[in-house]
Amino acid sequence: MADNSSDPTASARAEVVGRQITGVCFRHDFIEVHIGDVILSGMTKPFGMIGCQGVGPASIVSLVGREVEGFEVVEGKYVAIDSGESRLAFPIGGESATGAESVMLVRPAHYELDIPQATWIW
Repeated sequence: MADNSSDPTASARAEVVGRQITGVCFRHDFIEVHIGDVILSGMTKPFGMIGCQGVGPASIVSLVGREVEGFEVVEGKYVAIDSGESRLAFPIGGESATGAESVMLVRPAHYELDIPQATWIW
């Protein structure tokens, strides 16, 4: 992995692009998208298009098995992942925000490989 420490968006992008979406969990008040061992948590109401459908529980689950081809952060607006013609995005702030954190990406530590945990918060 390249050293993108001066560009948080680039380092977050490097963690997910090219990796497979391995699971989706609907928690009490947020959604987790598992991308290998990296977890993208959306704590705001998602939007976008998945296939020919809007974003909802059935369409979000259909992302499992697909590769993340793009990752975009528009500061103050949204965080999005793209796969083919599908896009799942979570607003940063706005009406559906319930706290200071809207979206979080967490890479777990792999100490045996000298890889520390990393967390990005929007």
